[in-house]
Amino acid sequence: MTTTSEQCCGPRSARHDEPRPGCRRRRAGPALRPVALAEQVAAAALGVPGVVGLRAGRDGLAVTYLPDRLVTGVRLHLSGCEVHVAMAWEASVGTTTKAVRRAVAPLVGGAVDVTVDEITPPARRSSPFACPCPPSG
Repeated sequence: MTTTSEQCCGPRSARHDEPRPGCRRRRAGPALRPVALAEQVAAAALGVPGVVGLRAGRDGLAVTYLPDRLVTGVRLHLSGCEVHVAMAWEASVGTTTKAVRRAVAPLVGGAVDVTVDEITPPARRSSPFACPCPPSG
């Protein structure tokens, strides 16, 4: 019975640490975790000004399942992808969604559907003249 390496490289020799001509071997080294396309899309979307986070969508299906992790807010398709974002209150919806499309399109190579799932409220600013006491009434 021949193994896959024997079919490719011939029978094993006593010195199997030497590469054989025409044989490709995997190099031993630290296992690097490859960055998946969904993670690249998420990083590109989060880099757009006005985007404060990614959301799973109304139905919770805007996620990408990877072998050891989950990418929320990105759903990949054969023809492109969906990106579900949470935006800052001050940001323009039209400008921000166009910027997300421009940032993600080169990575995906197809249509990019951007959905704004949440607009975060503005931060409450306390007035320096506000009284910390409850109103009397």
